[in-house]
Amino acid sequence: MVKITPGSKILTLINVFTVEDAEKQQALLDALIAADEEIKRMPGYISASFHRSLDGKRVVNYTQWTSMEAIRAMQSSPQAATHLEQVRQMVASFTPIYCEVVYSAEAASI
Repeated sequence: MVKITPGSKILTLINVFTVEDAEKQQALLDALIAADEEIKRMPGYISASFHRSLDGKRVVNYTQWTSMEAIRAMQSSPQAATHLEQVRQMVASFTPIYCEVVYSAEAASI
């Protein structure tokens, strides 16, 4: 489960993927979810969430890891390499952003 807690030692990796059209957006989501089935077994993985833009042009991937070392190990692992290359082939561009949580709020009731 995703927990967004300021001051935690959790490292957040946000990837913003850009695709050419809505059809490719769904294919990218399918590929990312399949990749996550492999990646979530790796040491240091905490959680992943995938978000699609309403214009059909972007997918945002919000992942949480225990450390930058865990992310680097995943990125260089043979288990993830095939999936990551498949994703790279599907997108026009992507921007990885490494973050730490500094603030989080929620409504008292929904």
